[in-house]
Amino acid sequence: MRINTFLTAAALTLATFSGTAKADFLFSGGGSGSGFLNSPSEIWRYNLGGGNNWGSPGVGADVTAYSRNQQAYGFDITFSGSAVIDVASVMFGNTFPCNSTSFCKFGGPAGNSPWTAFVLGTSSIAFRAQSASFRIDNNEEYFVNIFFSSGTAQGFEGRWVTDFRPDPTVPEPATMGLFGVSLGALYFVGRRKNS
Repeated sequence: MRINTFLTAAALTLATFSGTAKADFLFSGGGSGSGFLNSPSEIWRYNLGGGNNWGSPGVGADVTAYSRNQQAYGFDITFSGSAVIDVASVMFGNTFPCNSTSFCKFGGPAGNSPWTAFVLGTSSIAFRAQSASFRIDNNEEYFVNIFFSSGTAQGFEGRWVTDFRPDPTVPEPATMGLFGVSLGALYFVGRRKNS
């Protein structure tokens, strides 16, 4: 009887947490020139102006329009190859000017708003809106600049984050729900063996 109650509670917990998740927009690219982020209006470029950098639309190349129909609250990217993100160039916190490793969006209800950077590894970085009103909507303009201290980027994989998570280092609710259900299951299995 207790196991049936536990399984019902676990199913309801999973349904609650998984129902709130939205699908993020994934993108990737490679090579050493320029290309597109799954859309003709989202341009990316490596090493624009001769520097060791990556940007959308390109470092020093003005802005580009966000072309997705769903709002985004974050931008994550990981580079393959030997590129090392220049931590000294990262703009931490929501302040202007956006002339370093940064993500800045323009327009919308909150006006111009840089997103906070989180360096996740030598070749991984995440940018997050720190208020839900700082989101980016369809046709709003943005740019992202990333500078490398050494090495060469061979390619990248990234995503537009479509739910409000101001800190990428905190697990998502669905992950925490699964963790809780797993702990509960281990408790009941251990208790049953001891009986």
